[in-house]
Amino acid sequence: MQASRPVGRWCAETRNRRNGWGTDVPLSAPQCRKRHLNAAFPKSAASNQALAVMLFGGFRPNQFEEKKMAARRSRTYRLRLSGEGTERFLACHHRLARLTGSLVPYGATLFVAMLLTAGSDTAEIAAEVSLAAAQRSRSDKEHFVGASDRLSAIETQIGHLVEQTDMVSARPSQAAMFIAGIAIMAASEDKAIMAAFDRMTRLVADG
Repeated sequence: MQASRPVGRWCAETRNRRNGWGTDVPLSAPQCRKRHLNAAFPKSAASNQALAVMLFGGFRPNQFEEKKMAARRSRTYRLRLSGEGTERFLACHHRLARLTGSLVPYGATLFVAMLLTAGSDTAEIAAEVSLAAAQRSRSDKEHFVGASDRLSAIETQIGHLVEQTDMVSARPSQAAMFIAGIAIMAASEDKAIMAAFDRMTRLVADG
C-alpha cells in the first residue's frame, strides 16, 4: 500500500472547495477516499468511485430535480386583505390542504383561486370584483405569497375579460382580482377545487 503523505505536505496541497452542502473539503480528499475504498474493496471499484463522488465531489442525489425546479420561474404577489379577507383566505388554504392531504404553500391557494375564477361566469367575476373594489379601503394589511409567474398571465387575462363588461369602469386592480378570486374559491365545491389544483400542478410542471 502506498505510504501516507506527510501531514505538512497534505496541508500544503489542500485548497478548500464546496462539496454541495456548504462544507469546505480539501481538493485531494476525493482522490484519497477513492484510493482507500478501492484498496479495501477492489471488486467494487466502480461503486467506490461513485460513492467518493457523492461524499466529496458535490453530487447531491436530487440535484437534477433541484435544477428542474429552479428552471420554473416564480415571483412574489401582494395581497391586500382586511381581517375578514385574511380569515377567508386562510379558510380556503386550510380547505385546500385538507382536500389534497398535503402542506400546500399559500401561493398554491392563490393560484387555485384564480383558476377557479377563470372558469367562472364573467358577470359573476365582475360582481365580485366590484364588491372587492368597494372593500379595498378597509383592506389595510399587506401579505406576500410566492407562486408561479404563470399566475400573472392568468390574472391579466381575467382582468381583460372583466374590463370589457359594463359592470366596471376600468381595468380591475390585481388586488381586487385576488380578493374576488378568494371569494369565488370560498364558494366553490370540493370537486371544482381539486380539478383546479390538478390543473395548476400540470401548468407548473410544464414550466
